Amino acid sequence: MSAAVEKSVAIVGGEQQPGAYSAALREFPELRLDSVVGNAFGIESPNEATPRYRDLEAMLVERGAPDLALVMTPPGQRCEQIQQILRAGVDVLAVPPLATRAEDAESLVEFAERAGRELTTASPFRCSAGFNHARRFLREDTIGELQYVEVNLEHKVDARAGWRAEPERSGGGIWMQQGSCALDIAELLAGPLRRLRMVEIESQQNSSVEDRTEVETDHGGGVRARIRLSWNGRSRRPLALCVGTRGELAVGYSQLLLRIGDRLERHAPGHDPHDTLVGSIREHLNRRCAAHPPLDQGPERLHWLEAGYRSVSGNRWVSS
Repeated sequence: MSAAVEKSVAIVGGEQQPGAYSAALREFPELRLDSVVGNAFGIESPNEATPRYRDLEAMLVERGAPDLALVMTPPGQRCEQIQQILRAGVDVLAVPPLATRAEDAESLVEFAERAGRELTTASPFRCSAGFNHARRFLREDTIGELQYVEVNLEHKVDARAGWRAEPERSGGGIWMQQGSCALDIAELLAGPLRRLRMVEIESQQNSSVEDRTEVETDHGGGVRARIRLSWNGRSRRPLALCVGTRGELAVGYSQLLLRIGDRLERHAPGHDPHDTLVGSIREHLNRRCAAHPPLDQGPERLHWLEAGYRSVSGNRWVSS
């Protein structure tokens, strides 16, 4: 996708970060928000008259196919909608998870390949300057040999409201919705995932899906991580904590904190959500231009999400 030619973009679905992604689009002069499908709120567009449509079919009939669709509908509807978009000859950038079942995610990737279209599952944390800065510290053995990693994605969400409380639309609770991003962080910091087990899962809000879970991951070489996900409010824990033989490294939204013995150092940047969404869009554009882009990680992440749910029975370690 050339930066010299203007491309039209449709935002499909308003359930997950439509306003944040529309703000990220403004960083790309070659991308023009052309239409919005669904009840998306918080959309920032230089054109207040951007057409809005109830469904994809209405948009495709009246407006025609855009060059790129940003898909953020509930996961249970995502597979069918992405396939419809790909069939129309449109490239797709989808928020994770790509689907609610690994076999559906694999079929989407295969369908995109046959159609000659680019399908990318967004991985914002992989595009985070803060987390990539932390990764460089770890590669340089700044805190010594890595022993343990914590990942904490905790904020307030009503798990009883809207599509999240409907398992057929959501595919599951917080593990299904945020597990992919949490695993991205764990692998960025601790290396490739070997196996995992879900040690806690509960619905503190008495919803039909889980709103809190803890997962242990094994990355080989004696390195393990603990993932904490919660929709019950933010704690004082950092986004990620890396513990080494000589010190600790904490990743926050504003900065990195490096502790070696009694010495505490503050480093910038931290994790900037806006910049990471910009990075996800740029990653998609780069993949579109690449002769042989790497395999999309969407199906692999679904295999691990399914493995996490399977591990609950017997509290056992499982692989994907």
